[in-house]
Amino acid sequence: MQRLLRSKGFFWLASRPDLAAIWSQAGPNLTFEAGAYWSALDMPPGQELVFIGIKLDRPHVRDLLNSALLTDVELDAGPQAWLRYPDPFPHWGAAHEHA
Repeated sequence: MQRLLRSKGFFWLASRPDLAAIWSQAGPNLTFEAGAYWSALDMPPGQELVFIGIKLDRPHVRDLLNSALLTDVELDAGPQAWLRYPDPFPHWGAAHEHA
């Protein structure tokens, strides 16, 4: 039996290049929301996700995540092109402001 128990972290969406998005999943509950503006963070845009489960097929999970990354051609197209990419996420409202 394979079961994903928990996953969390942050990620970057090409269609929302200025925002760090938060990923939070526990059992069947999964949420995505705006975190902060990348410019306010001490790190470059990217992904940092953790998956906790029972007998997870790690290569399969990695392949699924890799399939969501931009291709070299898409990356080279730049931010103006990325803003036109399909975005399946609902509007998140304002990002969290950190003092």
